[in-house]
Amino acid sequence: MRPLQRIFRLGSLVVPGLLCAITSRATVYSREPIDLNPQFNPHIVAASAAGMTSPGVLYLRPSSGINPNIAYAENPGTGWVVTEFPLPNGTSPGDYGLAIGPSGVVHIVYAHLGIVYIKRVSGVWSSPITIPNTGGGGRISIALDPVTARPHVTYVRGPAFPGDSDRLMHMYQIDDNTWSPEQLVYANGSVVLEAQSNLFFVGNNPAIAFEVSFTGGAHEIRWSVWNPAFSVFDDNTVLAMAGGSLSAALNPVSGEPVIAFQYNSDYGGLDKAVIAEAVHGPFGWTYVPVDSAYSAPYGDISSVNMAMDASGRDHVVYTKGLDPQLAGRLTWEVRHAVGVARELVWQLPPDWSQKPTSTLTINADSQSPEIVYLVDRVPASGLEETILYLARPGSNVAVEARGGYDGPVTVTPNPTRSSIEARFAPINVSKWVQVSVVDVDGRRVRELFKGERPAAAWTIQWNGQDENGAAVPAGVYFVTMRGNGESVTKRVVMLR
Repeated sequence: MRPLQRIFRLGSLVVPGLLCAITSRATVYSREPIDLNPQFNPHIVAASAAGMTSPGVLYLRPSSGINPNIAYAENPGTGWVVTEFPLPNGTSPGDYGLAIGPSGVVHIVYAHLGIVYIKRVSGVWSSPITIPNTGGGGRISIALDPVTARPHVTYVRGPAFPGDSDRLMHMYQIDDNTWSPEQLVYANGSVVLEAQSNLFFVGNNPAIAFEVSFTGGAHEIRWSVWNPAFSVFDDNTVLAMAGGSLSAALNPVSGEPVIAFQYNSDYGGLDKAVIAEAVHGPFGWTYVPVDSAYSAPYGDISSVNMAMDASGRDHVVYTKGLDPQLAGRLTWEVRHAVGVARELVWQLPPDWSQKPTSTLTINADSQSPEIVYLVDRVPASGLEETILYLARPGSNVAVEARGGYDGPVTVTPNPTRSSIEARFAPINVSKWVQVSVVDVDGRRVRELFKGERPAAAWTIQWNGQDENGAAVPAGVYFVTMRGNGESVTKRVVMLR
């Protein structure tokens, strides 16, 4: 493959001002386990909406049958609740999608002899229905229409006859009982449409970023948007000779799409894995490097996911593997006006066998990133363990990136043998916050407060008990306050 520098010149001009300086900071990430029994599979889907205390997470769980179950996990504030949907025999694991709309309506699609659709409204799940005329569909992506809040779905149909290519198709829900006819997004000779694709909206029109693999091994990342004047999807090449993990979103400030992707190339005799972004603007696409690393063989960077917050900053989370110096490093980056902040979220311990697979959402209320990741462990005992986690960045990245601060917090007495009082300094305006006590692994021990905190100096008490009213054992705990994308944490030592 050609070096990345040459690939950039295939698009529009590179804007030097976007090549920002990268800084690293030490951040404490809260980490709470979502599920201790997921199936190890590289596909995790997460989504969030206003009023949710946690993202909704879609993944696979082992079952007693041949196939795993699809599992949907959500924490309403009282602990994680998992709902399982048994998959019929023949279902292809990994082919599923999730979207969450206004009022917390949950939309799930998965592949089984067609595209199966399930919806949850006011806490009640509908019966699964198969969307008509989607037989053989897979590699699914789902997004909600910004006007109607109804789902649009893209999926791949396999070749219809020898020599035919995969076809990327699109459908949308007209009403509760009716779906539109299939609409062709892309097909071109003998090509394979890879699983990495993202469906989102540009204005009121659906758009899809996807990867194409041609006969002979060439790859392209393409972008296609619905043209209402001609009732077709316009096909646009974004980046030739590129492939790998792919994630896309709309910048809510500029109204332009951004695509984050992995690119592997041979550069200076060494395989190079690069993350870059394709940013659309009035003069076409601009390509901006995000991160790069050298390793042999290539594949050092994977599991690329990107999301936009309301201020138009792009957050990227990805994994570095293979290279012994970088093995299993789950990394989060945020781009803002003064450069790029890069943070290590989690690093693979020696007895954990697989580098983490992750996805990323932006909390709709606080605008803070929520990173869901799955890791697989084979300890010395030989008993394999797989754990699904939720991580949120702690104090100083959120503070420095957003330019705000809740003011200092003091805890007395500290150390303590029973209860403590946390005193928070005044802030400029009152705002919604959540105050919790977590342990050293980031697991929530007790929620102390959730609601509007006053702007004046403010205190809150903790009696040293967990959610069940039992006294917590001796150890180190943290009082955390989160709100509006910011977080303040104070260490507490409990003596018994």
